[in-house]
Amino acid sequence: MDKNEKHSSQMSDEAVRLAKAFLSLSDLEECEAFFSDIFTVKEIDEISSRLEVARLLKAGENYIDIANKTGASTATISRVSKCLSGDRGGYRTVLERMSSESCRVGACEGEALTAEEESAIRAVIACFKARRK
Repeated sequence: MDKNEKHSSQMSDEAVRLAKAFLSLSDLEECEAFFSDIFTVKEIDEISSRLEVARLLKAGENYIDIANKTGASTATISRVSKCLSGDRGGYRTVLERMSSESCRVGACEGEALTAEEESAIRAVIACFKARRK
């Protein structure tokens, strides 16, 4: 059994299938389609806010500034902080990979987004803004 087949006893079989579903997505367009099917706008906002909180914590920002920038509660910021310093390392893994690849909206590995990638990102944003109304 390889590391992708092993899972914590804390993860249900359904959670493992969800993780494998995420791993099966190959581009932003597929992510947008799957995310819009599986998550509500509020869930996307909450999940993306947590990742931004983790990024800001790793950058050394304080709780008050993070709360003001993201709208996250101090309880959420505290939980994310505990996860960042905990043994599991999920946030750390993602943030390190994003940093090492210089991935951010606008560039990845120092290259500009392709027109297709930019269009997919804009479609995701438009989709979620439209669903808010």
